[in-house]
This record gives sequence, structure tokens and C-alpha cells, in this order.
Amino acid sequence: MMIKISTNNLHYNKKTKTFVAEISDLIKFSDFKKGFMSGVEIFNPKTNKSKRYFLSKIDKDGSDEDIYGWNFENEETRTKLLIIND
Repeated sequence: MMIKISTNNLHYNKKTKTFVAEISDLIKFSDFKKGFMSGVEIFNPKTNKSKRYFLSKIDKDGSDEDIYGWNFENEETRTKLLIIND
């Protein structure tokens, strides 16, 4: 299962080429945890195109217990996706 996210729900930073969103603005956390291992598909409703992003790194606290965010990358477009665990 791959999570599908619309660009309408993301912010984009041109300088860092990174899409950013807080998880609570996207989907239920339990649904996200089930599907993110397969990656995330970002869909642009204006162009009717999508790109797949794959997990590259998980940001955790020093105790390795709390997750701050999930980092994904699309190698083709060299863009990134950061989903923040709020």
C-alpha cells in the first residue's frame, strides 16, 4: 500500500526542493504507519501527474524512541518530502 497525497495538502520550499506537511494535516497516523514503508505518491491535480517518493531517513530523538519526522526522496526529480510528526 502506497500513501497518496495531493500537492494541495503540501507546502513547497523551492530553495531546498522539499515538500513539507504535518502528518495530522494529511491522514490518520495509524494509516500512515501501515503504508509509508512502501513509499508516498504525490499527486498534482493541476497536471494530473504523480511521482513516487521513497523513505530515506527517519528523524528520532536521542533516546531513539520518539519520531520527529519522515524523510522521502524522489531520485528522478531530485526533490524531497518531509512529513513532520506533530
